[in-house]
Amino acid sequence: MRLELLYNLAQFYGVSVEWILGITDNRTTDIKVKEICEYTGLSEHAVNELNKAQMKYKKSPLDNPVSGINKLFQFPDIFRLGQNIQLLVFSMSENYKLHNGLKLSIEYHEWRLSKSFEALIKKIIEKGKAELKQSSYDN
Repeated sequence: MRLELLYNLAQFYGVSVEWILGITDNRTTDIKVKEICEYTGLSEHAVNELNKAQMKYKKSPLDNPVSGINKLFQFPDIFRLGQNIQLLVFSMSENYKLHNGLKLSIEYHEWRLSKSFEALIKKIIEKGKAELKQSSYDN
């Protein structure tokens, strides 16, 4: 394929040349979004959704879900929760069933996900209570 044709196709469809060639999963031509995706491992969709939420709630910090998501990253358990979500989704796929011959039950992965979510919420509440207690001592 000639480079000029490849470039014209990318321009016409509003996607990157890398996406057409199968080098990346991100269709965007926006350099900032590409860099964020590469740096964080987040999908283009996730980056755009976070940005939309940030813009929508910019003037209302108490309602801003992005602030809440940032707070979640104070807890290492957020990664365990992410892993359990991935395991649950993967266990429901045909590829997993075929690849492993025998599969762990979906119910097991649902249970694991609920336990990791429960543990994370418990830690968030404990930290909030400790901070509230500390601020009452400071006053």
